[in-house]
Amino acid sequence: AGGGVLHAAAGWIDPDTPRAARTQRTQSGETWKLVFSDEFEKAGRSFKPGADPRWEAMDLHYWQTGDLEKYVPSGATTAGGNLHLTCRRENVDGFNYTSGMLQSWNKFCFQGGRVEFRVKLPVGQGWWPAVWAMGNLGRAGYGGSTDGTWPYSYDSCDAAIYPGDILPGFSGLNGQRLNKCNPDLGHGLNPFQGRAAPEIDAAEFLTGADPSVSQSFQLAPFSQHERVTNASYPGPTTEPNAYIGGSYQQCASALTHFRSGEQKDFMTIGFEYEPTGNASKGYLRWFINNRTMWELPGEGIGPQRG
Repeated sequence: AGGGVLHAAAGWIDPDTPRAARTQRTQSGETWKLVFSDEFEKAGRSFKPGADPRWEAMDLHYWQTGDLEKYVPSGATTAGGNLHLTCRRENVDGFNYTSGMLQSWNKFCFQGGRVEFRVKLPVGQGWWPAVWAMGNLGRAGYGGSTDGTWPYSYDSCDAAIYPGDILPGFSGLNGQRLNKCNPDLGHGLNPFQGRAAPEIDAAEFLTGADPSVSQSFQLAPFSQHERVTNASYPGPTTEPNAYIGGSYQQCASALTHFRSGEQKDFMTIGFEYEPTGNASKGYLRWFINNRTMWELPGEGIGPQRG
């Protein structure tokens, strides 16, 4: 089990990654080369801060979603050729549960390509396992870094960069901190260039009576209740997600329902995207077991209509 990023370059490749997995042909006919992979074959790896060049196991409470558990480094281990993220009932720092979260923040960054993971879900109810990516200017779990950056994806100088309460029906965000109107964005950042930390969810799994997976793009700025357009849903059990976000993010999302027992096996999940200033060429495409579940073209998140 492992994960990887595919694009037309060379990079950090795990020697245990099979040769056949080091290139892949896209739907548009391009051949992309693997630039990063981790097969987790070595048992007993430590992911404590500074111990691993690729990952760091977090030691924090993820308060943004009101999690009941605290993430601890011991919650992420390797054994039997797999990474194990383990939830335990134990009291730590006032929390009754612990679990594991791995981040690659400030270790490996990429702009465009194909990202995939091979995963197996826990059984039972009450779980919310997820695999996702976020722009490197924000760090998941650190609210000071995401305030004003998440989940913006914007490079225009207009009213949309300001706090949402300025315009009726607009978002409830505090405004885009690193915006195109700003001549001084800070050390190493280009003036008058919008920068932020959008989020792409490879998968958020729902367990229980109706096991399913949502695959999403969280974005801002936006007007509440706006829906994306021109999306396609070729997955046999895939449909537009009824959840389209709230006051803090717009959510372009699809929901795929698992057939009976399907979620009990290992599956490969991920997304492929092409960022470009030309909306007619940019796209986001999500897949499960190498089959496209849904696709969002660049035109689908254009200016507000009406």
